[in-house]
Amino acid sequence: MARDTEHGSEEHGSGGARERYLVVVLAHFATDRVRRELARRERLERRERTERGGFGAAPSAPRSARASAIVLTARSGSTPTVAHRCARAAAAGVVAGSSLAQARGLLFGAPLHTQEHDPAGDLAALERLARAARRYSPRVAAFPPDALALEIKGSERLFGGEQALLEDALRWFARLAFDARAAVASTLGCAFAVARFAVDPGRGPERRGLRVREGRERDALERLPVAALRLPEDVLEGLFELGLATCGDVLRLPASRCRRDSGTSCSSASTRRSARGRRRSRACRTPSCRGANASSRDPSTTARCAGSSCANCWANSRRSLEERELGATKVVIELWPSDGPPTELARTTSRAGRDPAHLWSLVATEIERAPVGFGVEKLAVRAEGLERLLPRQLGASGADGAGPSEHDREYWALVDALRARLGERAAFACDAREDFRPECAFVPRRPELPPSGARVARRERPTRLHREPIAVDVEERDGRPVAFTLRGVRTELERTIGLERIVAPWWPGAPRPARALEGPERTYVRALDADGRWLWLCRRSAPDGEARASWFVHGEWC
Repeated sequence: MARDTEHGSEEHGSGGARERYLVVVLAHFATDRVRRELARRERLERRERTERGGFGAAPSAPRSARASAIVLTARSGSTPTVAHRCARAAAAGVVAGSSLAQARGLLFGAPLHTQEHDPAGDLAALERLARAARRYSPRVAAFPPDALALEIKGSERLFGGEQALLEDALRWFARLAFDARAAVASTLGCAFAVARFAVDPGRGPERRGLRVREGRERDALERLPVAALRLPEDVLEGLFELGLATCGDVLRLPASRCRRDSGTSCSSASTRRSARGRRRSRACRTPSCRGANASSRDPSTTARCAGSSCANCWANSRRSLEERELGATKVVIELWPSDGPPTELARTTSRAGRDPAHLWSLVATEIERAPVGFGVEKLAVRAEGLERLLPRQLGASGADGAGPSEHDREYWALVDALRARLGERAAFACDAREDFRPECAFVPRRPELPPSGARVARRERPTRLHREPIAVDVEERDGRPVAFTLRGVRTELERTIGLERIVAPWWPGAPRPARALEGPERTYVRALDADGRWLWLCRRSAPDGEARASWFVHGEWC
């Protein structure tokens, strides 16, 4: 996917002690991010259709989000204009700044997705991508709106050389569905110019990454346009007025001539720095939020040794937090193996704290599974999301000095443990709501928030409620079910108890029920099958346009 330029070489290292930079330009980052979100929604909808399909639901037509053109708009007065467009829209002639009506005309007949541009979302996504790119180097910086810069001097040996690192990075961005172009050079300016203007994706994937040999930056910049210098607009206009079209023209022009003719001496100096690298570029790092950091350079040969070093680092961070009366809501552990890319482990807690036993229980399993290889050369522990902890009275229970009660601390510890094992979105809590319909009798909420304390009437309800009611064929006798058939299997009912009828609410703004149970009224019966299971059968009355009522299994008692 990548190769050296005509000025490069096939050697693994760059030699010397100067920095080497990898710059990745995401040409269509804003639209690629939207396309990823559309693909995620399509996967979720396909999963829901699959779950409903087994119970008789008719599958809907899939949405071809991957094949559609994407245009992001911005408001210019009362007319929406094009802010960003995908590669397909750009190939059709859509340009930034044109009206949305012109874009629709150029893409007539093609599936088109339009939405308003979200610059804040793009910036946050680019910073998250920069943190994830630390798998290639611990020194990464995000350059909004669509570029990343990595200092790879020293880390290229972990991948078999600069060329192998460049190719692996391009494959990684391709797996993430980003249109990436990359270049490696000894200066940031040269790497930016080559990645944005010398890479030609139209000539195949092998031209998406270029590598400039150290000392040949001037040859690489010779034929690039002056826009590659990242200069202000007024300076570029002055260069065009002088008839300077390429960076080579600027390099051959004396600085005194530029200053005398148009006052653009800064362009010549910046071009020479990008071409010759006389001045080292400042090391770049990803911005991190305010927190307490601690690191250790003691080598660790096993995951258990790495865990002990992390515990010592957290002890240092905890002392810093205690002095400032702060607690952390996020703990990040960074490991630098000797034979692989760096690894980052992060865990978020429900509330701010600094109890080492609780925080260590969340990350201990992840550290044991971390790929340490032949050992860890360096590790760091960082506390983020700091909040002020109120001091407690002497003699009060609690090791971290915060928390209203022992019960609340145990509840929050349970929530953190479930999230650590099952995922951030797997654990949630519910608040009760006064509603006779069982699927509308609760409201999901974030588990770390306190309960609402609403009092509702207690009713006989099953311990397990199905997310989507299961459609069954029921045989009735004297108005009561005696057997039902599910997926071709007939099951006799030994006993039926109770009869509860629920009428649909008539007032506006009432919560919507489950899609399968929409209707004027429904009747619930508690039934015992031949296997000893107590099922909650629901008979939905026939809505307008249906000939007969439908039966469902809505829940069961465990």
